[in-house]
Amino acid sequence: MEMPVEESVEFYWGDPSFFKPVSLHWYSCPSCRLAFHEAVEVMKSVRHGIERRAMTLLSQICEKHFIEANSSRSAITDPSEFYADRLTSLMVHGEELHESDIQYALCYAVEGLPDFTARCDGSDESSPRIPLSQCAEFILSLEPKAQSLVFASVLCHEMYYQLYQKAVRKTQPLLFRVDPETGKFIKSENEEYEHPNDSGFIHSSIKSAIMSSEVPPEIAYEALHAAASEYLRRFKESIGRTPSGEERSQDQSGRRGVPSNIAVDELKGDIADSFDSLKASQNEILRLLDRNSRPASAFEPDIELQLGSVYRRLEQKTQRLLQIAEYLYDINKSEPNYFHGSVMMMANAYENELYVRVIGRYIMQLLESGTKTYYCDDITTTPLIENGEPRNLTLGNMKWYLIRDKSLREWVESMGYSSLDAISKDAGWLVNIRNQAAHKTILERAVADEVRHKMLNSDGILARLHASEAEP
Repeated sequence: MEMPVEESVEFYWGDPSFFKPVSLHWYSCPSCRLAFHEAVEVMKSVRHGIERRAMTLLSQICEKHFIEANSSRSAITDPSEFYADRLTSLMVHGEELHESDIQYALCYAVEGLPDFTARCDGSDESSPRIPLSQCAEFILSLEPKAQSLVFASVLCHEMYYQLYQKAVRKTQPLLFRVDPETGKFIKSENEEYEHPNDSGFIHSSIKSAIMSSEVPPEIAYEALHAAASEYLRRFKESIGRTPSGEERSQDQSGRRGVPSNIAVDELKGDIADSFDSLKASQNEILRLLDRNSRPASAFEPDIELQLGSVYRRLEQKTQRLLQIAEYLYDINKSEPNYFHGSVMMMANAYENELYVRVIGRYIMQLLESGTKTYYCDDITTTPLIENGEPRNLTLGNMKWYLIRDKSLREWVESMGYSSLDAISKDAGWLVNIRNQAAHKTILERAVADEVRHKMLNSDGILARLHASEAEP
């Protein structure tokens, strides 16, 4: 303890759990307390110095994450791959061997190396995870968007922890366990060993698993961020005031921003009840990701009732997308502003049906006639066909062709569609709505209700795609 504070901070920096044994020893050793009576103030200064550095690091990590997200968005053109990459990056840093840098920085708040939970009450005594409420000062020091990122990272780690464990196991040539009788380590060869220990393999392995999940990565991403926002809101409520509604007071150290242990204990009962519904929603997402949930197909009867005979004429993938959209709408129906996933899935359903019923049929006719490459008048647009292969088209691409491609329009009208302009208008309207869902922080329930009303209707925008005399 004779080193200057700054040197002590540098000495203990690097391992969140390294400083704690020192302070524990001093408090438990009468000789040290007598010989180094001034150590308590030094330790307090060192601890605060480490915490300040960790807070700065946490801010830098969050900023780096946003920069990497923008870089990935421009580099990765496949939306599914982009969102799978973002989910993976929330829990595993792309360049380091350890888990999420965000979680690692939070460890300095508790002077250990635990895993954290987005739940703030810690009422699940069987869970070894530490509630984020114990890192309140760290989290409150961040900008609002960085606070959201912390909760998203921790929640992502909870949801995909088993994927992480499986990936890590494949990088370990040897496995170690403790003999329950002798207490000694026993090592054995790992039959699942596939790859040298590096973060690139772990990252790619988790990303691949997410991309092959039953739930599209973009939907999992939106659902996770919606849940994380709700956890953050309740976290702020729980630490912002005492049960009586009064503003929190200073703790014994004179710092504001962290509730006392007594206040936390008093809050636990109230918080536990308020988290029940949120826990249920999170568990539903988890079960769906693990393919062990109540199936989204359970919503099929309601959808069919609303669409009538149109439902059975929809392509199977369209039906499935509508089922998942209703599933996501249902689990978020108690929230006013987080309906991104439901809206995006409904837009995807319409996009698929528009391709199957209209654009895809036109492309097949062109291919059968021997067409190798097909552009509209402007060759800078995405081609319908290139080198004899149909191109992947977004809803925006299809809307563009429906408005500007004279040959396509003539073919569509010849197939018996009397409402081509209405279809083009429907597609344009839905493109704008989907852009809101993809880029806005919040998406109100009213937007989702409007989309559901226009789609899940026997004479709605999906029905318009089937108002043709010709069947596929």
